Amino acid sequence: METSNSFPLGSVSTNEAPPDRAENHLLSDSTHAPRQHDELPAYSRASPENQSLGRGHSTRLHRSGWVLGLTLLYVALAVYSWAIIACLSFRPMIHKSWNAQIVIAHDYPEGLHYATNESLYRSARVIQTFISVVTVPWISTVCASAAVIFVQNQKDGIALSMRQVMTLADRRWMDFSLYQNLFKGGWKRHGSTLLALAIFIHVIGAIIYPIQSILLVPKTIKVPVSLRQVATIADLANLSQRGSTDAGAEVVNTRNAFRLADPQEFQSGLWQNGTGLSFATLANFSALHEPFYAPLPSGFHTGVLRQYAPRINSTAATKKIKADEFPSNCKSISGAFYADYSSDSLESTSMDDEKSWRVVACMPARVTQPPWTETNKRQDFSEVLYLNLSVQDRSNHSTPIGGSLYEITVNTTAGYFELPNYMNDGIPGPVLPTLSSDICGSGTDCPDQRYAVQTYPQNLYRRANTTGSALDAASWSALTTQNKGPLLTTALALFGPGSFIETFPAEHAVTESDLINRSGFEHESIRDICIDSAPLLNLFYGVSELRGSSTSCIYLTLVGGQLTFGPQLSIRKWLSLFYRKDQALLTNAFTAAAYLANKQWAESLWPTRGVYQDRGSDIDIPGMSLGAVIVVSILMALYIIPLLALALYTKSYPRWTNRLDSFAMLRLGAALGDGLFPLLVARNIESIKELDDIPGVVRDTGSPGDGMIQIGKLGLGEGSRCTGFDGTSALRKIMSP
Repeated sequence: METSNSFPLGSVSTNEAPPDRAENHLLSDSTHAPRQHDELPAYSRASPENQSLGRGHSTRLHRSGWVLGLTLLYVALAVYSWAIIACLSFRPMIHKSWNAQIVIAHDYPEGLHYATNESLYRSARVIQTFISVVTVPWISTVCASAAVIFVQNQKDGIALSMRQVMTLADRRWMDFSLYQNLFKGGWKRHGSTLLALAIFIHVIGAIIYPIQSILLVPKTIKVPVSLRQVATIADLANLSQRGSTDAGAEVVNTRNAFRLADPQEFQSGLWQNGTGLSFATLANFSALHEPFYAPLPSGFHTGVLRQYAPRINSTAATKKIKADEFPSNCKSISGAFYADYSSDSLESTSMDDEKSWRVVACMPARVTQPPWTETNKRQDFSEVLYLNLSVQDRSNHSTPIGGSLYEITVNTTAGYFELPNYMNDGIPGPVLPTLSSDICGSGTDCPDQRYAVQTYPQNLYRRANTTGSALDAASWSALTTQNKGPLLTTALALFGPGSFIETFPAEHAVTESDLINRSGFEHESIRDICIDSAPLLNLFYGVSELRGSSTSCIYLTLVGGQLTFGPQLSIRKWLSLFYRKDQALLTNAFTAAAYLANKQWAESLWPTRGVYQDRGSDIDIPGMSLGAVIVVSILMALYIIPLLALALYTKSYPRWTNRLDSFAMLRLGAALGDGLFPLLVARNIESIKELDDIPGVVRDTGSPGDGMIQIGKLGLGEGSRCTGFDGTSALRKIMSP
């Protein structure tokens, strides 16, 4: 569209203007004649090629695309930064998960470059900071540019008042004083569709990035670095993979563990539910929170990988029973464990006169049938041991006639659990109902543990028997049972063939003979010679009557070349620990013994299950919940989509000025003249009613022209839209017949 650059409304007084400026740039009060080309203001002059034939004083309305171009750049940066942050909150850009990417070969694929994601996140934060700073100013720029089209593209000339146009020109959507006027019912005087849209976009744009900053909590995570097999452990699903020559080896190993058990020593394989690294000891076993044995150090952490290991929890319970509750025919039960030791089988000395002891141990179940099952499912079983302890001497520490009878029950639960890792916050998982092949699902952070580099345990064997056994009867068949339960292993270690109570008298005799018969010792007095260690002695918190310390030694005392007491006294004092002390100590001792038995049994198995570890490296990523991502995404859409629509709106129509700014309002005021708005002090603009009566719509008030080309004329109020013609359509009209 071509327009002449004059306004039909009002006039401008030039009395006070300098003569040169009045002559060159202002219309006189008496004429509205068109200016010649050299009289046009510099801001309105068109280049010669854009002039119409015979109309050198006119110029064309133009379209402006720079606002749309910069808005597209702004939107692209805003969407890019938000998309990067939202995506990295859940997964890396080039992988499916932040977890390790594992292949069958147990190695990481090429191209696992998490540093790229960290660079993307850093760039997104920088861009987001920039966007948050320019959002409100740029929204205001777009709205000011759209206001030009809005003012000139109304349906009629009175659709907007001058006050409404001034509100848009003042960009009062950023002025808090406008909201005060609106609350007082001033929307009809000030408001418009564009103003409402501008306020909405500004409010959303102003709050979106503070909200995003609140919801966005950057966090540091671990990402895979290198995968390595760090251990090979026993597998409850592969119990058959063990040699045929190791029958009884776990009993020997357990017996040695009983002898060396230190209640104050930290047990690396002793875990607790609900805690990671656990410095637990055998002394306070009953005070631990659901303790269990696992064939890895307590708190072992697999890092970014998910790995599973077997766990065994055995808990003992003890109670005193009556004579009729003790199995009377245990010796004759096929497959049962039975042992009977007494001082009657030993040669009596003067020191042992009128002092006797006896212990009967019985497990009436068919112990030749192992309780363990070769399975990856959870398994539970119970074992029961009966003890009859009888010690008779002149002291008041003797047992009742018939002995002290106990029923000892050990309940065992075994299965698999998830080792501590970053995904479960470093806490060992509970025992699983089953370790299925799809336990990891579709996850790639769980390498297959079945393909392990195997190592084989070195088994200890029973030492050679000596003579002088106190054994009256014992079951040897239990020793050959494969995969014994923890209580059976404990019973065999304490009372089975080769146990302390069987072998100590003969060893004591050898030691005594060696000391006494050696030359020079006839008149010596030697105290505190440790010649042996008693099993479970230290698990009674060091209350041994043999020695007032926490060592497991059995001592000899030589006075004048003679021993002050014989082996039976040592055995009696060891047996007295089982009935003289608090029953809680007995329960704790057997629970700790079951733990040691489980440990030795698991270590006697061939390790076939691999354990892999990758502690990973630190990387910073955004931390947002799914709900936060949805909320922020909706808020961003609420202001970006209208903003983009406004930018497209600014490009859709030719315009008479770039922005509805102070210069545009200056020209409108000049068209109205100082008769309406003289240059006086304005104390209260709200009281100027003329602003509500004067139309503010820029229209085409020109005539059809000379018949060859239609020339428009800018004015306010009456007329047609300024968007009816552009330069191209005008040329088409000139060339038409």
